[in-house]
Amino acid sequence: MEYTIRSKAEFNAETHRHVFGDFSWMSNIEPSLFFDKEVAGKVLRWANADDGSDRYLVKYFPKEYWQRRDCILDAVCFNGAYLLLAPEEYRRDEEIAEATIMHSTSDNEGWCYLSDEILGNKDFLLRYMKSGKYIPDLFCFDISETLRHDRDIAAAAFSQKGELYNSFPEDIQCDKDLLLLAIKNAKKDLTEIPPEMYDYPDVVDAMLESELFDDSLYFVDAIKERIGYKVGKMKAALSIRDILALAKVTDIEIHNETDLKKALSTIIAEASNIE
Repeated sequence: MEYTIRSKAEFNAETHRHVFGDFSWMSNIEPSLFFDKEVAGKVLRWANADDGSDRYLVKYFPKEYWQRRDCILDAVCFNGAYLLLAPEEYRRDEEIAEATIMHSTSDNEGWCYLSDEILGNKDFLLRYMKSGKYIPDLFCFDISETLRHDRDIAAAAFSQKGELYNSFPEDIQCDKDLLLLAIKNAKKDLTEIPPEMYDYPDVVDAMLESELFDDSLYFVDAIKERIGYKVGKMKAALSIRDILALAKVTDIEIHNETDLKKALSTIIAEASNIE
């Protein structure tokens, strides 16, 4: 094939000659030109457009590009999804793995292509998470099954991104200390808290102190169930905080001690209907 674009200058001139979105002219690029970092960077940037519509541009790269470690590292720094095109040996490379995780999208596009060796490497994952770098939302679903149940991994994840709690298994979710850590660092509601965890006053207190849970239906229902349980089992131990919590979610206004006593009577009456 006769290539008409053989230099960086010709490539740059061609980019100004065509309307963005029409990339058919790339078939005329001399393959060796893609190994120029500036040229490859521009194409990868176009291919990584927000809507993903130009992702097909990578087809213009020569096959040899995806066999070189330095090229793979450059590509995943634009989008971790390009790891899909890499040989297996680079999917277990820790430097490439770190770059891939950092540049994966929130739905894990990219880092799920890492090797099982990397996704089961506790030391690597802990080192990465403790560095404070980006963790994908569905982190837990791609790491090894053993590490999904690892307390150290969960603690490192929740320290940075509390809402990751929602995707960890039940044995991790039922660890009170890990739950408190997740509540402290969550930026979204925790929707998968096991009902029995609301029996811990410090868990409820932590949630009450977090503005995230003010409008959460999951939290409202859980508070009602917990206070109903306490009223039924140990009325004398019902705390003012519990009363205020239920009053808040049932629109009972409390301005003085009389209102407080009235609220308690209302709670006790309502609790009789909670099994």
